[in-house]
Amino acid sequence: MMIHRNISFLIVFSACLVLTLYSLRAGTAVLPCLIIAILAGGAGISLFGFHHPPAKRAGFFLIAAALGFFSGFFLSSRIDAERGAGYTGIRLSRVRYISGYIEKDSVARKDGGYIHYIGLVSVRSADIIADARGAVMLVSPFGKKRYTGEKISAATTLSVFDGSDESDIHFIASAREDNIKADGFTFPVWEIRYSIIRMLEESIGTMGYPASSLFEALFLGVREHLPDTLHEGFEKTGTLHILALSGLHVGIIYLFITLLLFPLPFHRVKIIAGFFLVCFYLFIVGPRPSLLRAGIMLIVFGTGYLVMREREPLNLLAIAAAVILFIDPLAAFSLSFQLSFSAMLGIIILGRPLARFLAPWLPRFIGFPLALSIGAQTATAPIIMASFGIIYPAGILVTLLIVPLVTVFLWTGIIFMILVRIPVSFIGWTVQYLLSFLYRLIFLVNDFFSAIPGISVQLENSFIVFFLLVLLIFLWPLSSIARIIGKKDAGFEINAKAAAGGVR
Repeated sequence: MMIHRNISFLIVFSACLVLTLYSLRAGTAVLPCLIIAILAGGAGISLFGFHHPPAKRAGFFLIAAALGFFSGFFLSSRIDAERGAGYTGIRLSRVRYISGYIEKDSVARKDGGYIHYIGLVSVRSADIIADARGAVMLVSPFGKKRYTGEKISAATTLSVFDGSDESDIHFIASAREDNIKADGFTFPVWEIRYSIIRMLEESIGTMGYPASSLFEALFLGVREHLPDTLHEGFEKTGTLHILALSGLHVGIIYLFITLLLFPLPFHRVKIIAGFFLVCFYLFIVGPRPSLLRAGIMLIVFGTGYLVMREREPLNLLAIAAAVILFIDPLAAFSLSFQLSFSAMLGIIILGRPLARFLAPWLPRFIGFPLALSIGAQTATAPIIMASFGIIYPAGILVTLLIVPLVTVFLWTGIIFMILVRIPVSFIGWTVQYLLSFLYRLIFLVNDFFSAIPGISVQLENSFIVFFLLVLLIFLWPLSSIARIIGKKDAGFEINAKAAAGGVR
């Protein structure tokens, strides 16, 4: 339910949900928070029963806050329950063999090999097989990539994982590639996904290295084949986030899809077709917080358009945050979630007003992307400082130059994958040359600006920084509430005086 362009039930709910998660994980006592939630809910229900509009509105937001608090408690308890859910039917020291399935695509290690995330099904000792449950992080030096849904078994021992509290991993293990065996997929849909990914990787490989490695990183999120010099360039200019699949990529791909669908007669049909294709893309590349955020916002925005309802960006962001956290509460503590939502908050709250401010001074095609870049960089800077201890002032300008190049590069690569099936060689050569040219431009921009040094700073606990940022966002609309209530009160007084005058 949309209340006002600056604040809504959804914004209050999701902000309180996130604040509760961070408060409880930071060690805040549960009982005082629970009492506050109960008091907020009781006060909200009481005020909502009044006929006076400002009181009813205040009650409405207090109910939203209470629901957010209670949802945060529920998710925190779910985190604790899932963290303690790992077990093996035999003593851990006796485990010699594990079986399970790949929960998400393997992650490449910097020093070679992969990290596999396995959902445990059974374990075996020298003479006993037993059921088991839990998440295993299996490190495989010089191994090969495994894909979601693969049935997997490995000859290895298990140890209890004692890493971060914000992790759902129960056990850790290590095994060489020749001690790991795959035996098909748990469901046919995962095998279909694997076949599509292999087909895409083969098509991308025909683009020619190193352009193919950059397109693979931007389109599929696979970075292990990127040249070290290019990766370092993105890192030293503070634009490494461009390589991470995010809302930028979903937006670029969705816009390309809508352009391809322009012959369709009805705009609504194009939007619905775009939804399905974006969902298919998300299925192929895998569920990542930044992609899920963008996908959910896009679908909710389009649905709002189809049913002729208001489409407020902060409401869309609030819905995306709530949905992701209910699916995976631990996502709140991941750097991807924090940077993705912080960047979007910065664009909405800082970028749009700054764009209006710059409108008289700069052409729109320069001022608008510059404002959005400044908003995103400003909002993410505290988290980057806390996580990496350094920020890159050149990042704003580099982003402004790189994003258009990346957009054209991605579109060109998608066109190449479509045309590569056409047996006309000069078309493939032309697109291949264009991809190579765009790659060189991106490399040169990064290489030039990477000479600008970063600024070292020391902050700790990135999730606390994100907590404060969310708190700021939560408090920011209160001025709008005050203005709304003030206007309502003023209108009430005017009506009362008019009525009194009519009586006299």
